[in-house]
Amino acid sequence: MDSSGKSSFVGAAIIVSAVVACALTNPSKQEHLDAIGNKNGLVGGIAQLASFLGGVEYNNYAVCSTLSADTNTLTFGILKNVIVGD
Repeated sequence: MDSSGKSSFVGAAIIVSAVVACALTNPSKQEHLDAIGNKNGLVGGIAQLASFLGGVEYNNYAVCSTLSADTNTLTFGILKNVIVGD
């Protein structure tokens, strides 16, 4: 194998490793709800209730995830971190 073949293999291995790491550390729906509760208190409680009643949607995209209500994205999660929108 020549050097360009080796570098292609190493590059592919790095990409596959990154995708697997993201998939294994993708935050759960509960982690998204907890992040909202930690940031906004009352809003978090309302989000928990809406989730219980089916008003929020958890979207798992394998390497990242979102929590949305209607068409508004409330949170974005990747690598066990959840970012809460304003």
